[in-house]
Amino acid sequence: MDISIKPKVFYPPNMPDIFNVIFELRIRSEHFDLQVICVGNFQVSGEVPEHTKKDFANLNAPAIVFPYLRAFVTNLSGSLGGVIPVFVLPPQFFVGQIEELKPDSPLPELVK
Repeated sequence: MDISIKPKVFYPPNMPDIFNVIFELRIRSEHFDLQVICVGNFQVSGEVPEHTKKDFANLNAPAIVFPYLRAFVTNLSGSLGGVIPVFVLPPQFFVGQIEELKPDSPLPELVK
């Protein structure tokens, strides 16, 4: 089984209080090919230093969004009537910088 999980962050221009965490997930096996793009929308309020917002976007936000993606995959695989075994994504730990998408970035590969 091949699993690819790529978190990315996007800061919409002219919207300093909003950012998005985008997960590109692909799970492939001999009889199963699942591709999912999951978007978490976040908004900060008040005066938040830019470095604090970026730290949150790179560490905490992916950790907040990932359990929803994980539950989706488990629920989907479990509702296929036993065609495939129930699949549970392994826990993920997010450290360091994740890729930042720019407004002129191409669409995620899975969308093409």
